[in-house]
Amino acid sequence: MAARTPSNVFSGSLGSFRLVIARFATLNDGDTWASGLLKEPVKAYWTQDRDNPTTQGAVGVAAAYVAATGVFTFYPAEDAKATVDLFVLIGL
Repeated sequence: MAARTPSNVFSGSLGSFRLVIARFATLNDGDTWASGLLKEPVKAYWTQDRDNPTTQGAVGVAAAYVAATGVFTFYPAEDAKATVDLFVLIGL
């Protein structure tokens, strides 16, 4: 478990919402990101696995969000999961 910093963060308007996309180069089980979004009304979030998994069981990354701290915790299907995008939908 380690604190991670995204390699890129993109933000844009999506109708009446703001969409934040954070790209992580590598993630391990239990890694965290202190997003700074704790005062934002996060409506939804999801991940996108962008690597070529070694097996069928190695597909995917789950994420959990704690609104009180603004911290996301990641649970990839395998350690050293390469290139994961986190999408965060924020209400305005």
